[in-house]
Amino acid sequence: LASQFGVSLITVRQALRDLEGEGLIKKRTAKPAIVAAPQVRTKPLEFQSFAAIAASSLDRRLVIKSYRKEQSALACEAFTLPAGTACFCLRAVLMVHDRPITQTTFYFPPAIGSRLKRADFDDVVVFRAVQRHLGIQLSRAQIRVLGEIADEVLARALGYDIGGPILATEMLYFS
Repeated sequence: LASQFGVSLITVRQALRDLEGEGLIKKRTAKPAIVAAPQVRTKPLEFQSFAAIAASSLDRRLVIKSYRKEQSALACEAFTLPAGTACFCLRAVLMVHDRPITQTTFYFPPAIGSRLKRADFDDVVVFRAVQRHLGIQLSRAQIRVLGEIADEVLARALGYDIGGPILATEMLYFS
């Protein structure tokens, strides 16, 4: 490689170390390096502020599907409510250029959800609408990303394959 590309042997060795460090090749003792299986690389969610989350919503719109009370074990756990307590639930689809890209579900504790109406969700950024309509200032958010499989309902809502891989995000906002 050094003579083929007209570089020093030190440069070749460093390039091979760099490629191995990036997971692009696998080096083997006394054998030539081989190309590694491609790795899926994803950019992490790096929202440093609520403003950054809001900025990510440009050119998007939210289509509200429903706003009603629903039971959710996850919501009861997050809000430290007794199991079986019905919480207010907003279900919507996020659209980009009239194409559905995300189905979103938001749960609100009873004290907050009872003060909101379906019409209050007039902003693609739900927490911004909540802040504006209720005067609640959010202080932080906890975000968890999960890999799941699209069921029939989700696949139909997003025009996606049943059983196809999806990313689900759970966002918990705190005031």
